[in-house]
Amino acid sequence: MLKMFWNCLDMKEEKTKFVSESMLELSSLLKKPPTGIILDTKPLSAELVNVVESTYNSWCEHNWQFCFFCKNIYLKLKSIESIPIHLLIYCSDDSKLANAARKENKLAKWGLVNDKYHVAAVYKSNDKYILWHEILHLFAVDDCYLPDNPYIGPTCELPNCIMQYVPSKENVREWPFLCQENIKRIQAHNGKQTSI
Repeated sequence: MLKMFWNCLDMKEEKTKFVSESMLELSSLLKKPPTGIILDTKPLSAELVNVVESTYNSWCEHNWQFCFFCKNIYLKLKSIESIPIHLLIYCSDDSKLANAARKENKLAKWGLVNDKYHVAAVYKSNDKYILWHEILHLFAVDDCYLPDNPYIGPTCELPNCIMQYVPSKENVREWPFLCQENIKRIQAHNGKQTSI
């Protein structure tokens, strides 16, 4: 079983509802063949939301880099939960976190994942395909595009792979939308996470 938590920095009801519904849909899809994986997603508890918000506010005051936010939040949550946490932060496009992510990686127009600290930031509103793309990165799934020429389409065998650059309703379509290599990666990661 894959486990992850999520938090909306701006806890408006429509954002929370969008993330919750998108998580349930992705969980439902991943249960199906060919992956057959259970994805357990939960919003952070009120206590952990306070930790995230205070860490974010402190980070904003210091104007640190995206990777420092990820490291700080990972270490704080790990000290409370005592196990590594995979975390999605959903925030606005004009937030300091989104700006720091774009500064760190020029291709991160809508979201960015820090693999080392298992933190994803998504700042593209109401786009479940971008959200799913970044969530899948938390579980060892790789991009299927060339960083030097991302718009040419997927570099794998699957024309509708969700790991292409700018996944959308038009180019992802129906499940299954993970290529064979990424199915192997997420299943291998599932085995590692289950054994923790």
